[in-house]
Amino acid sequence: VLVCLSPPAVESEWVRREILMAFSHDKLLLPIMLEDTFALMENYDETKQLLDLQITPFGGRYEQAFQELLTALPGILPTTDIDPATIPHPFKGLEAFQQTDAAIFFGREDLTAKLLDKLNGGKRFLAVVGASGSGKSSLVRAGLIPKIRDGQLTASEKWPLIIFTPGHRPTEALATRLLPVMGSDRLVPEIVEILESGPNTLHQLIEGILSDEDQYGRVVLVIDQFEEVFTRASQREAEQFLNLIHTAATIKGGRTILILTMRADFFDRLTAYPDLAE
Repeated sequence: VLVCLSPPAVESEWVRREILMAFSHDKLLLPIMLEDTFALMENYDETKQLLDLQITPFGGRYEQAFQELLTALPGILPTTDIDPATIPHPFKGLEAFQQTDAAIFFGREDLTAKLLDKLNGGKRFLAVVGASGSGKSSLVRAGLIPKIRDGQLTASEKWPLIIFTPGHRPTEALATRLLPVMGSDRLVPEIVEILESGPNTLHQLIEGILSDEDQYGRVVLVIDQFEEVFTRASQREAEQFLNLIHTAATIKGGRTILILTMRADFFDRLTAYPDLAE
């Protein structure tokens, strides 16, 4: 049971009831501190019990804290010394491998290295295109992303990674995933409004995220199932979103790395967007 702690949550009778129920059923509770609420937690018996547990602070350190949370979850496999007798079933069928499956993701080492080489050469745009079911998402999520998080590129272990699918409102989906790494008190509608105000705004927001980073700082945008931009979004939404990501990935001196996966049978849709197609 993940308990997201903020002042409104601690003061919510319903949240406290759920915490009490979790304790009564001997559930594993993992408290996540979104805002400093230690003093407030002392006021209620239910939340006071959480103070005896390991609390993961998320405020201003989303990427680092998320990795700490993953390692705290039961059942996450170690990356080395896997016991073959206890390994879970490694075949996913039609499901994509995820970052937590990196330890059992095999057979794509050469292709993963090829993608890393392209990024290591300074490329800021990387498209993984293939037939439906060919393993594009698995290659990126369980192959490439863990390598980036492990620091296989210069200082890449510090880079914020933003992973999302476009859906029918790609700009809103982007804003929703930008919010945790921005470290601000803005709301998603405010970020959407900023993004909709011009093609340079995504680049500017990312420069703000990296304002304290050194010259090697980058933000990695991973857009999975990129074809949804053409199949689910309106033409206006699609054009606006494509302008944002194209500008961020191509503007001189920019620090956005754009990685996308797309089904090959949608490649012809790019003819309507020659800059992106190029």
